[in-house]
Amino acid sequence: MKEKLNKYGENKTSQYGEDGIIKFLIETSKIDINKSCFEVGAGDGVTFSNTYSLWHDELWNAILVEANPERYNLLISNFGDKKNVGIITDYLEVRGKNSVDELVLSRLDSKLSDLGVLSIDIDSFDYHILSNIKKIKPQIIVIEFNNYIPPYVDYFDPEGDVFLRCSAKSIERLSREKGYRLVACTVTNAILLREDCFDVDKHPDMPVEYLFDYDGQIKNGSVPFSFIESQLVTRFPVFTKRPKFTERFYYRVRGWITSFLPNRQKYRKPSENVIHQMSKSGMHI
Repeated sequence: MKEKLNKYGENKTSQYGEDGIIKFLIETSKIDINKSCFEVGAGDGVTFSNTYSLWHDELWNAILVEANPERYNLLISNFGDKKNVGIITDYLEVRGKNSVDELVLSRLDSKLSDLGVLSIDIDSFDYHILSNIKKIKPQIIVIEFNNYIPPYVDYFDPEGDVFLRCSAKSIERLSREKGYRLVACTVTNAILLREDCFDVDKHPDMPVEYLFDYDGQIKNGSVPFSFIESQLVTRFPVFTKRPKFTERFYYRVRGWITSFLPNRQKYRKPSENVIHQMSKSGMHI
């Protein structure tokens, strides 16, 4: 199948059609999807949630993780009485007791640890969170990427050094390594389906360069160019091709000036580890 799943996109609480795509995958999976979900970066539980309709409307068992104290308090205030929902305020870790593996295994019934849906949105080391999930095997995974990085660039930040976060291409590669297919891209999320759930007649088996949501990017004003924004971390410019002196000078000056505006990121240069990782991916500063 070559048809993009974005046509099934609907938003009840999600931002870019994830609710509808997840619903379609649940309905068309080759095996039944378990009625359990885990959302990292749950916010207030409603705004831009990729799992709200599952645990609120369908009464799936759920774990919601939110480290921000204000949002956590909103979660508790609004949904703390729901018996099918566990709410956690711990900061997520790549490994250890606050990793996805350990939080799922300690909070959900063991027979439900084979999650139906996992949603990861922490605006930082999402790639390494996914890479280090080894004890559980979610059937559907929704994970955020930096949509300013073109879909042909395979890049992820070195562990512990957040700068550009990760590209959709790096998620595609990692998903294959872990036994998944990348079946859809929304503006900011890659949606993965476990191999035993994948149906070649109903789900696209196409590269991320094809599945990338170009129409959505245009509407969002975030079409990937040769100039990349790091998003959320710094105003320092990165390029997908070696920039001319005038280009580099213009974007660096612009980034430095705009870093002084209210609610803008600082002007922070990348570390040597990040520069090395970017050079391996064909990017330049």
